[in-house]
Amino acid sequence: KQGEILSRDGQAALDLILDDPSPATLIQSFPEQDLYYLMHKIGADDFVPVLSLASSDQWEYILDMDVWESDRIDLSAVTRSFDLLFEADPGRLLRWVITTKPDFFEFYLFKQMTVVIREHDDPPPEDFDDYITIDDKFYFRFPSKPASEKDGDTAPDARDHRPPWELIEKMLKSLADMDLSVYHGLLLETASL
Repeated sequence: KQGEILSRDGQAALDLILDDPSPATLIQSFPEQDLYYLMHKIGADDFVPVLSLASSDQWEYILDMDVWESDRIDLSAVTRSFDLLFEADPGRLLRWVITTKPDFFEFYLFKQMTVVIREHDDPPPEDFDDYITIDDKFYFRFPSKPASEKDGDTAPDARDHRPPWELIEKMLKSLADMDLSVYHGLLLETASL
């Protein structure tokens, strides 16, 4: 069946996968390279339902293929990949990056945001207008966020142009909802880089 799927055009291939009686088993039986090829053949946005059923090894292969440029990490590609995987399965992505790729995730966050930790007896600093907090202890902001967006203007909604701060804020809020102590540990590690 894999050969038939690979030979079809994008929508027909997607339909064959999703109409299979056991789509998760089928998807996870694909070699990582073939699944990556299919993602680009079908289109990343349309591929989200398939990604939600893919294995962690397949996720890792897709992430590795998309984010590395020679020996450097392309941060905008990381944002696009994380955005797709977050849409596919938010909780699973967060558990996966925290348990199997913590250094990579912390590096990504470190490059995108500033974290300040407020001690319980400190008043909130007056210059924290552009910082975001979930728990009044950890504050974070995005230095590269344009002032117009800090004032409430929104960026284009296309995934390729979606700014990293929108995704990161959603990810951090979801993580805090899942487990506040893991959220604290992540921001503590990010701040210490």
